Amino acid sequence: MTSLLRRYWFEFELPPREPRAPGGRLQIEDRPTLHLRNGIGVTGYSEDDCLQLIRAQVCHGEEPPPVTSVRIDVDVREIPEWFHRHHQVGVPPWRGVWAPPFNLWQGPT
Repeated sequence: MTSLLRRYWFEFELPPREPRAPGGRLQIEDRPTLHLRNGIGVTGYSEDDCLQLIRAQVCHGEEPPPVTSVRIDVDVREIPEWFHRHHQVGVPPWRGVWAPPFNLWQGPT
């Protein structure tokens, strides 16, 4: 039996952003948190496979924050419209993280 790739959309439990004081500088989040804040699209063989890809490609080997929701077989047209307006989307049929477009830089795995 051949395993098929499936598209997943993950959302994570993250601390709220620190409010910016009037005239204050904007706090810059660490990269993994920044990439995970708006949800993340991953194609893989299973939910566990996708979490491994997130751990390796986005979180630099560290555990991601707790998952609050997972959508399986997500249609790219169903991800939030604001994501399309503000972020690039990679190649969803390729195995890997496609939103943000990590798989554009790494190619299919």
